[in-house]
Amino acid sequence: MKKVISVLMALVLVASILAACGGGNSGPSGKYNLVSFTEDGETIEASQLTEMGLDTDGFYIEFVDGSKVKLATFGEVTDGTYKLDSKNIAFTVDGDPASATIDGNKITLNADGVIMVYEKK
Repeated sequence: MKKVISVLMALVLVASILAACGGGNSGPSGKYNLVSFTEDGETIEASQLTEMGLDTDGFYIEFVDGSKVKLATFGEVTDGTYKLDSKNIAFTVDGDPASATIDGNKITLNADGVIMVYEKK
């Protein structure tokens, strides 16, 4: 019985170590939808945009792989690239740079003084 318990404990330890290692990619992945944007000190939530008749599904950031990204604004999708440095993301979209930070499931993008917050659902 002690041997069975020892083997089970060893398997749990190995599984924990493998889970902690993950797939090796700690960067962002998947689709992040717009939740708000701030311009000139005024914040507008995505729900307010919906109330105004705008389709907020057309505003997102989608990380395609380790360096490629799709940025959608008003439903128009533009391809770009990104580099992750800790919690800072440097985007290049249509040759234009933009910077963002990532914190958990939220990305805050600053583009020409407009601050947009995206969230992974």
